[in-house]
Amino acid sequence: MAWVGPWRPQGHWYRGSLHIHTQASDGVLTPSEVIEKYKRAGYHFVCITDHDRFTDASGASGEDFLVLGGIEITCGQNQIGRPYHIVGVGIEGSIRLAQGMTPQQAINAIRERGGLAFVGHPYWSGHTFEDLIELDGLAGLEVFNGVCELLSGKGLSAVQWDDLLARKKHWLGLAVDDFHWGQARDFEAGWVVVRAPSLDEKTILSALGQGIFYSSQGPRIINLESHGPALKVQCSGSRRIDCIVDTDPGNRLEAPAGKSLFDAEFTLPDGASCARVQCIDAAGLVAWSNPIFLT
Repeated sequence: MAWVGPWRPQGHWYRGSLHIHTQASDGVLTPSEVIEKYKRAGYHFVCITDHDRFTDASGASGEDFLVLGGIEITCGQNQIGRPYHIVGVGIEGSIRLAQGMTPQQAINAIRERGGLAFVGHPYWSGHTFEDLIELDGLAGLEVFNGVCELLSGKGLSAVQWDDLLARKKHWLGLAVDDFHWGQARDFEAGWVVVRAPSLDEKTILSALGQGIFYSSQGPRIINLESHGPALKVQCSGSRRIDCIVDTDPGNRLEAPAGKSLFDAEFTLPDGASCARVQCIDAAGLVAWSNPIFLT
């Protein structure tokens, strides 16, 4: 997949949450209460992903807010005996779940329903790249999951992501809440910011599938450009900006004490096929770009 930077297309920025549970599975709020909570927080779209069931809340969509259909399917076992959680974003209608469903079958079912499939919380689930690399048709994984960080400190899956990128898996990365209870770091713990011409299901899903978004816990990535070996980034005030490269240890720029970085330029090494940027603010909150695929 060729890299399409979110800052190139004409359009607007839309903030969305893509992993949410309601009373229909193990959340504490009804679908309508969840939707109102995210509306009040300034979100433009959400995806309700109740466990192993489709919760239809599409009737709550309007001109200024979009509700995507979703599901979180528990299936299979990895090498240490823990299940996979495959998150479907943008599915049309319910999915028939068969006993003994494999992760690949779950991915296929999500795609057949018009959705995008992501691996939920790889670190929390104990996945290594060996558990994931043979899976086909995935859009990506959750690089950060708020509730897993809250419960166990296993919310960040950047290592799994980078391992797969280095092995030519062109996967995107999501930051999500995994909303259940609305506690601190369970709500507004991670989100995506999509660049799209309009707030409708087809357009938002197309932008998500193409990687025309970045993920964040708070910082903003204002611009990101790649011209030959030069990679330039502009962001909100950051303590540190990292450039992660698949074939190289990468580069890091840190602000002087008491100062902030608002831009950075990196030179990508010869032979690099993939690079991504992360911006970390003074509070330790992160914004993640999607990978730039160079070859």
